[in-house]
Amino acid sequence: MATNPKKANNGKSYELIKSFYEALRDKHKRLPPFETLDTEFEISRIEDERFLLRNVRSMISEKLAFIAHALNELLHPSEAGYVALRESTTFSDEEKTQILNLFSKIMHYDRWSLELAIQDSDELNVIFIEDVMKNWPAMKTSLIRYVKKLKESWTKEIALKDVGEYFG
Repeated sequence: MATNPKKANNGKSYELIKSFYEALRDKHKRLPPFETLDTEFEISRIEDERFLLRNVRSMISEKLAFIAHALNELLHPSEAGYVALRESTTFSDEEKTQILNLFSKIMHYDRWSLELAIQDSDELNVIFIEDVMKNWPAMKTSLIRYVKKLKESWTKEIALKDVGEYFG
């Protein structure tokens, strides 16, 4: 039996979470449309509507932390193992500088979210969500470019000397 893609994990409907979000959006006009956030950060998976904006921030933060982890390994491969060491050879120094700048932006949001986990309010969460969504399209475009290059790097032969540090 196929599952309904418009059901949240605990059986609450997509429509119910959406309606709670839209009520908050009526109150906080700066919030982006539900569909946009759901497409980018899967906010329909939220199970508890009581702290919906906090949970939206957490969903955004979860995705950004996942990305930050991957970028951190790319920028500091010697501690991360063979995958990171090999992938780091894919990028020029200029590209690594651009990746570091992108990483810094993502880490800013990560630490901002940490701050909001301590000092939380709907208004502060709205400001966070608004700021992320203003910058997300450009960050996403850059990320896609780098991730595609990473993916393609695995289809190419590399010289053992490029990752020899891992073996020696």
